[in-house]
Amino acid sequence: MSRKEKAKLFVGYDDFKILAITDEEAKEANNRQSQNVNGQSNSKYRQDEELGFDDTLSSDIQKDTNNLDSSNQSVKSIEYIARTEMPKKKFCDYCNLEQPYRTKHCKQCERCVRKFDHHCFWIGGCVGELNHRKFWAFLLFQTIHFTMSFNIAMSGYTMKEEAGKGDKDKINHIGSIWAVFQVLSFTFILFAGILFFYHTYLIMSGQTTWEHSRRGTISYLSFYPIGILPFYQGIKQNIISTFFHGNQCTDWELKEPFELKQIQGFNLCENELYSCC
Repeated sequence: MSRKEKAKLFVGYDDFKILAITDEEAKEANNRQSQNVNGQSNSKYRQDEELGFDDTLSSDIQKDTNNLDSSNQSVKSIEYIARTEMPKKKFCDYCNLEQPYRTKHCKQCERCVRKFDHHCFWIGGCVGELNHRKFWAFLLFQTIHFTMSFNIAMSGYTMKEEAGKGDKDKINHIGSIWAVFQVLSFTFILFAGILFFYHTYLIMSGQTTWEHSRRGTISYLSFYPIGILPFYQGIKQNIISTFFHGNQCTDWELKEPFELKQIQGFNLCENELYSCC
């Protein structure tokens, strides 16, 4: 598909601010449109002189004018698209290097982290491209661990009568300990479980915590309309690039919108691989 054919896909869709055609092509389209306007206008004037101006002719001219206005608007849209440049990579003054896309400098770690997710004080470092899979596994096992702890705490109520041996004060004391244990376990289940499912969503949709929460302030993401995920490769490929990267970083590059698949509200329950409903 030529660049002109691709550009036609964006006529009337102003949200796609992307370099679709060159300035020369946009200028050429404008010149052709101006010639069409002059030619059709002169033709109408000649018809007025020869046939006279009536209501029917007036209606035809109005329709032609509306069509020309619509065409002019389309050409202006293409021109606007043509002047828009792809976001450039940023330069890190701290590390003295050009940051690849999806990279952010962490002040706590004092270094740039590729495919930056967030700085986690629980693990004492940043979650990035090479250790995101380990952080996901950490959340999984923590969720399982606290679930087992909660079950143990629940079973404590069935044992308190035997442990107290008829002493009501001792029974109440043991019951209070199990109650506190239950509350703590359930709280950590919610904390770890929500994070686990959230990061599962991020991995499957090709995003990071930083990109998902700060989309409007990140230059290479705010460039795209809402609903476009520029690094989405399909669920299967997203999982492979996260868990089976072989300790090799990916050289992420931005794509033009017509090369991307629009993902509106990625759904964990129903997607391209499975449907739970």
